[in-house]
Amino acid sequence: MSTSLTPRTFLVHGLVAGLVGGILAFVVAFAVGEPPIDDAIALEESASAPADAGAHSHEEGAAHSHGEEEGAAHSHGDDEAGGITRGQQAGPGLLSATVLFGLVAGGVAGIASAFAVGRLGGLRPVASTGVVVTLTYLAYTVVPWLKYPPNPPAVGSGETIGERTA
Repeated sequence: MSTSLTPRTFLVHGLVAGLVGGILAFVVAFAVGEPPIDDAIALEESASAPADAGAHSHEEGAAHSHGEEEGAAHSHGDDEAGGITRGQQAGPGLLSATVLFGLVAGGVAGIASAFAVGRLGGLRPVASTGVVVTLTYLAYTVVPWLKYPPNPPAVGSGETIGERTA
């Protein structure tokens, strides 16, 4: 069975590759990225727990203005109505984000590869697709990583917040 080299074929192959890549990205992010995030959240909550242990009031009579009974706990956490829980972020949210990004990236790579076939000298379709994907990787990942440091100088300095924000 021979596959014709139409833009549709490149798009479908790109979407399939993007779907597989998105699922693999989810697996890696969930297994490698989520545990440190959970540890950081636990550390942040444990650091703020002593400050929240006392009475929590925004101002005098605040409990009544929020519709709470006097002495009832006031929460700013995930359990408020309509909020997104941490489990929803780490599970279905992360999965949908990585899969959607993979599909978009794969689709764009497929269309760009279809456009590049025959326009990069005598390269075969696989080689021209490799060139397109490599150039895209360099442009969107390597160049920004080399140009901009991951943690800008003076990131923790309060005196530079205005300049960094601008």
